Amino acid sequence: MIAELLPKLAGMEKEERGAYYPRPSLAGIERCIRQMVYWSMGIPVDREIGDRYILTIDDSKWHEELTADWLRKSAYQLHSEQMSVNVPIVDFVKVDDVWIPSWHCNICNKDIPVNTLHGHIDGILTDMLLNDFHYEHKAINRFAFERYWKGEFPMDYITQAGGVYNRGLRADIPKLRKTVLLVKCKDTARYMEFIIAYDYDSDTATVEEMTLSDGRQKKNRDGTPLLELKNIVGNAVEKFYQVYQQTQNKTLPDRPFEIGTDFPCGYCGYENTCWKGYEKEYKELSENIEIQGDIENICKYYLETGMHISEMEKEKDVLKAKIKEILKKHHARQGKAGIYTISNQLRETSKLNTELIPGDILKKATKKGFAEFLTIRRPKKEEV
Repeated sequence: MIAELLPKLAGMEKEERGAYYPRPSLAGIERCIRQMVYWSMGIPVDREIGDRYILTIDDSKWHEELTADWLRKSAYQLHSEQMSVNVPIVDFVKVDDVWIPSWHCNICNKDIPVNTLHGHIDGILTDMLLNDFHYEHKAINRFAFERYWKGEFPMDYITQAGGVYNRGLRADIPKLRKTVLLVKCKDTARYMEFIIAYDYDSDTATVEEMTLSDGRQKKNRDGTPLLELKNIVGNAVEKFYQVYQQTQNKTLPDRPFEIGTDFPCGYCGYENTCWKGYEKEYKELSENIEIQGDIENICKYYLETGMHISEMEKEKDVLKAKIKEILKKHHARQGKAGIYTISNQLRETSKLNTELIPGDILKKATKKGFAEFLTIRRPKKEEV
């Protein structure tokens, strides 16, 4: 009654995508440049974002508000929310023509100067010693949350907050040096904090430390950063300029992802447009070319690793069978061998029986596509 109604209501309030213009939220290296060029050219998307995704975006906004309410109960002062930030692009790319048109910001109700990166921050945090920190909040799912804690970095968030916003804030707060990027897991209400320092002169952002809400922390003992990104704003501006050039020349950059990539391609509104005609493009690629360089050694090592993995998998299966046979002799499914605990579990599994699915339904539910498969053949002795 209500479960299917709410996403439809969200879809009815769907806002137009709007015109493309360079903005801090698009500045990161993970953002697909080909998608940005399609958008800049004004090419319509193949499919609009789903109604449920609109609810997800709305959830993220409310999580930001909830976190802000908790911060106001602390000793920190959260202020300057949605403060505007401007970064002159001509500091990085010297061009004679105006390659970013003026546009109107509805939040500021002002026309934004040409060749300017403009955005709005989540706020400024002031601690008990009156130190100011730029504050940015993001709400994500538990899968992304775990990836970030295990070693991946949210490069787009770091570029947007720790690079572009931090640089832009220097005009108003010269003493500001660091960004607190607070990431909330929407599924578990856990928090992860990134402390990002930005050096204005070298245009370098460094992730100094990470902290989880349970107190666990990642920080190098020798004081070196967990991550260093040089020329962070300059690289972002250069990417925006490439989008401008491609748009003017009516050309497209190479696809940065392989065909069949689930994310982000599977979630992109230009997926069909982007990969249309790729089979023809692929057939036109050269064959039997001579490749110079170290690739021969790479191929050799690739085949060797594959051989070792195959042999070790076989050996692993033999050892697994021996262990299960020993348990069977002892009429046991669990036991201890020295420091090791052995457990052979019976688990219920499920498998889709396609024979019970009507052919027309199965055909509609089957998504066809292409994938690239790399093969390397070692020459036979008589061929050498």
